[in-house]
Amino acid sequence: MGVLIMEVFDKICIVEKKLAKMIDEVSEFIFEHPELGNEEFISSKYLADKMRTLGFEVTYPYLDIPTAFRAELKNGEGARVAFLAEYDALPGYGIDKNENIVTVQGDKLVEKALKVALSEEKIETQIKKLGNTPYELDDLKINLDKGVSMPISLINQMRREAIELLDEARIPVKGRAYKDSKIKYSPKKYAKDTNSNSKIRVKINNIEALKSIINLDIDMIYYEDVATLEQAMAMATANNKKIHTQTGGFLKWMQNYRDISTN
Repeated sequence: MGVLIMEVFDKICIVEKKLAKMIDEVSEFIFEHPELGNEEFISSKYLADKMRTLGFEVTYPYLDIPTAFRAELKNGEGARVAFLAEYDALPGYGIDKNENIVTVQGDKLVEKALKVALSEEKIETQIKKLGNTPYELDDLKINLDKGVSMPISLINQMRREAIELLDEARIPVKGRAYKDSKIKYSPKKYAKDTNSNSKIRVKINNIEALKSIINLDIDMIYYEDVATLEQAMAMATANNKKIHTQTGGFLKWMQNYRDISTN
């Protein structure tokens, strides 16, 4: 029995590969033509015609339902396989890239247009008005009857309701593996070393800056201004501070001295 099942499964996989391109085309067509329940006129005709091309015997419409059809493929006696497909769209259906889904439905029906009928362009214009929100419209499918009218205010209201619902749907963070776990943090404490031999050393580039720190508890002063070095050394000696000149500053001073002497 197990071997027979595997043989059937292998045959199904072979057929699936042969029909893969057509399956993708059918899926794309249904997605591009969303229709509400009992209003699937475009997609039902498309599917019925597709089944005929594959050799199915099609009854369309079926059971007095204008959008229903039955497709049969007979292959002698044996087991029967039945497949029921429902693909009606949800009204006001919306989904973001994180798969948060919201649905909004207006409380009024469309009316027959007396003057100018509602257009897909007008609907798209209103739905795209997402200023002052974190959202951008990536894709929009519109299923609009001809010659109908609807207040623009109602479309705007449905857009605002959809934004509010999407805001609420995005609050819970999905896919966090440790969202209910408690993390304990125990930082290691170190006692202050009162016998530390740490030293404070500063670099000073002018005599005025040296005057501002000369009375602080500093172990070493690196002095850059060679022109006032003698004054700085005298100040350091008077305040019992160690002072050293920076080599870079000294070399720069020597270069300036050579330039002056050459001129």
